[in-house]
Amino acid sequence: EIVQGVQSVCEANDKLLLIGETRDSGETFTRLTDRFRQQKVEAIIHATFYHKPVEIKQAFRRCPLILVNCFDPDGRFHSILPDDEQGAYDLTKFLISERHRRIASITLPTDLVATQLRQQGFERAMADSDVDIHPNWIVHPQRLRPSEDMDWLGSVLESLLSSSSPPTAIMCGNDKMALRVIMQLASRGIAVPQEVSVIGFDDFKIISENIIPALTTASLPYYKMGQRAAELAIEIANGATADPVTERCRCEIIKRDSHAPAMP
Repeated sequence: EIVQGVQSVCEANDKLLLIGETRDSGETFTRLTDRFRQQKVEAIIHATFYHKPVEIKQAFRRCPLILVNCFDPDGRFHSILPDDEQGAYDLTKFLISERHRRIASITLPTDLVATQLRQQGFERAMADSDVDIHPNWIVHPQRLRPSEDMDWLGSVLESLLSSSSPPTAIMCGNDKMALRVIMQLASRGIAVPQEVSVIGFDDFKIISENIIPALTTASLPYYKMGQRAAELAIEIANGATADPVTERCRCEIIKRDSHAPAMP
């Protein structure tokens, strides 16, 4: 989707898009960018599969570099990022507006930048709404391995649901996790959303649109990020000058069927 967003702007501006795959290798990135510069490209856009810091060794003084879904910790380059914190804030506030006060959060591993930002958004929304956070209902896995996900989530849900006043809503680190949570709840005879709401993050449409019930989630705005990166690259290549900035694209709430107002 990032590439599609870049391509849409390139086509509108009669620009040719060259694409290379780094396979998350710094050496490959350096080799590709050197080759692109030999082709006299006007700008280079570097996109990653998930929100993370990257180490850029080259200076890029004559050929602007735009980072997408990643950032340089030293702030030397323009970055276009998803607003993970605001997305989690909006999702949490939405659940609270649906009368949910007992909200659990099963996150992705804490070493991920997105996890830290979304946790901040969750905590800020709960504090702004004067809703108590149950520390035992915030679950941070150290790592996730596909072969263990179902078993691991099963034990987590067993713990959450054994409470005398269990959560009325469960926020999940991504849509894949939300899918597994809904499957685990179904195996226990617990109806979603009638008995508990389940919320995802990503809007991974293969899951979010096809699971039953369809998943309420927050979108990762990859297409918009790609568009904005290409627009910025063209602006700078055409002579616009500005100090490197970080722009964040909003993660919109996609309301479907996996949520319902909390029962009184």
